[in-house]
Amino acid sequence: MWVWFGLGALLLVAELVMPGLVVVFLGAAALLVAGLLGLGVIDSLVASVIAWMGLSVGLTLSLRSFLVKRLPSESRRALTEEAIQSFGAEVQVLELINENDSTDRIRYQGTTWPAISTHGEIRPGEMARLVARQNLAWLVERVPEALAEKNGD
Repeated sequence: MWVWFGLGALLLVAELVMPGLVVVFLGAAALLVAGLLGLGVIDSLVASVIAWMGLSVGLTLSLRSFLVKRLPSESRRALTEEAIQSFGAEVQVLELINENDSTDRIRYQGTTWPAISTHGEIRPGEMARLVARQNLAWLVERVPEALAEKNGD
């Protein structure tokens, strides 16, 4: 009984080091097995191991999704240094870009990327400026022709 109690306590503490709401259920199952042994409901090592495995699976499958929804997790959204450095870069438009569709493409850093226009359409061959990211697509704005010609010289 004390071995199961110690194992359960150790697993509960391990959850602090390896969060994910799985190890906590293994520890809780071990504590339940210790309780069942103390009450005399189970009395052998084989029954203890089978009860622990069954309780571990049962608790994990039945309670994990419930608790994950109710316990807030820490999440952050941050721009990468690469994304920050990319803003303002001028790119070549390969396909007609509009405000509604992210299947249109631009050429940036030697490859093509999906793009969405911030205002109106941008035709193939024109230059655009990277403004922001929207998932995998770049939000772009048209570079005025006079500015594009000046930068092309």
